[in-house]
Amino acid sequence: MTDHGKYEFKLRAGTKICDFVLSNNETDFIQGDLGSGKTRGMCARIMRHIQEQNVSTITGRRMSRWAVVRNTFPLLKTGTMKTWREMMPEHIYGRINLAPPPHHRIKFGDVDAEVHFLALDKEEDDFKLRSTEWTGIAFNEVPYIEKAIFDEATSRLRYPGKEHGGSKWHGVIC
Repeated sequence: MTDHGKYEFKLRAGTKICDFVLSNNETDFIQGDLGSGKTRGMCARIMRHIQEQNVSTITGRRMSRWAVVRNTFPLLKTGTMKTWREMMPEHIYGRINLAPPPHHRIKFGDVDAEVHFLALDKEEDDFKLRSTEWTGIAFNEVPYIEKAIFDEATSRLRYPGKEHGGSKWHGVIC
């Protein structure tokens, strides 16, 4: 942890994980062996983008909204959300609301972010991404996600809006 209470993720320069976490590609993928740190890298990258967003011209805060997606809720809960909790502990970043869909409201300094955890395993689940604007969508284990869901995700990246000064970065990471 840093002295501000923010999580510090140690990266080794020149590794795939480091390159992924520091990348600004609007669509980005990482692939690696079991236990190689891909999910931790994804969480670290989300937090980096959250902290680097433009400051809203209206609220004076760095606003962002994320969807973190896994194909089933049990895998989302026991894998992805577990890693997220380890890296973004609730006693520092606030409680995760488990009411469906689970989400984490993160407020510190000038950051005001929402991270929603969604299980999307069928093509018809694409509706769960609709009617919401996102800064970023992170797919954990993207090979198990239907292409129609991935395609829908790329059409929803427009938060915060121009009235707030827009986003510094938006995209889909996998």
